[in-house]
Amino acid sequence: MLDANKYKISTSDEVGEYKFSSAAQRIFFISGPLKSFYAKTSENNNTPAIVLPVSENEQMGVNLSSEVWCYLKH
Repeated sequence: MLDANKYKISTSDEVGEYKFSSAAQRIFFISGPLKSFYAKTSENNNTPAIVLPVSENEQMGVNLSSEVWCYLKH
């Protein structure tokens, strides 16, 4: 996650935009490499994470072989 509702994944130089819904505990990727992915927020061992679940992404037309957990890299 970058400043001003922007994000970048480690495997691409492309920058995208996102919106966060605290009520839904969801992140909506509106452009960039994760556009169209279903993402929700969670915690693992008190570490915040973004989760890309398989079943919800299949409904969006995105095929994942397993659930993906994303953590902030320091």
